Amino acid sequence: MINVDSPLVPIQQVERETGITKETLRKWESRYGFPQPQRHLNGERLYCAEDLHQLRLIKGLLDAGHRPGKIVALPLDAIKQLYAKHTDNVVPASAMGFVNRVFARLQDGNVHALHRELETALLKQGLNTFVEKTLPPLITCVGKHWESGSLAIHQEHLFSEILRSVLQSAALRLRGNTDGVRVLMATAPDEQHGMGLIMLQTLLTLEGAQCINLGTQVPLVEMVNSAMSYRAEIVAISFSLSYASRNISPFVLNLRRNLPAETALWAGGAGVDRLRSKWPGVTRFEQIGSAAKVIRKSC
Repeated sequence: MINVDSPLVPIQQVERETGITKETLRKWESRYGFPQPQRHLNGERLYCAEDLHQLRLIKGLLDAGHRPGKIVALPLDAIKQLYAKHTDNVVPASAMGFVNRVFARLQDGNVHALHRELETALLKQGLNTFVEKTLPPLITCVGKHWESGSLAIHQEHLFSEILRSVLQSAALRLRGNTDGVRVLMATAPDEQHGMGLIMLQTLLTLEGAQCINLGTQVPLVEMVNSAMSYRAEIVAISFSLSYASRNISPFVLNLRRNLPAETALWAGGAGVDRLRSKWPGVTRFEQIGSAAKVIRKSC
């Protein structure tokens, strides 16, 4: 029987938010006894917030190389311990001081100090090093702490907005080449994470590119129309780990088919990194520094 006071979500939403397919969820339920959803009167599976949280952690561990048979049936506390160990290994020891200061500012809510911490690191390290070396593990660490529950959603949003402000300010200070390569950027529908595009935009602007960032959750037809309207030479799209893996290839291939043949298509982000797929006519970049080198040669 359903507890009406408890927030329950359907299996489609669980699939969308965790990237774990409905078929896999049903198989785990049968094979490992987790998750154990409640049932609507029409038979639809409904999952509680704790199940959703545990499934996010499991997905993170699977992406890190753990096998389902070893972790899916574990209690939540054991999964949290495994996840904490994995999170601690994300950040190089040399950067832990900076990361700890950022987390301290997130915990105490000191917005000005957090902004100053990020901007000071950028100025000391230089834009390229800050974006290519420092930010990727920091962003991954923030995301994983949010998934594990040690950071609240409002703290993750605060970090994203302040970092966005710091990077956009840096991009505005740069002198773009008005005759540089024109790059259109966007994320697919249901992809809410656009920080990778902001980082890419900052580096490409430094190299003289003209960047047009449409932002997140852009319909395919709008990407195609914008690319043709702005006469983009390159369309760059990004997928995060939270985006369902099985939806990446169909979207990329469909976008490639609809773009003009002369328009290059780039795909990147942690969601793409975990795939082995190779798409004809599509360039994959595991590091945004590689994309910057291509622009540097062409500008």
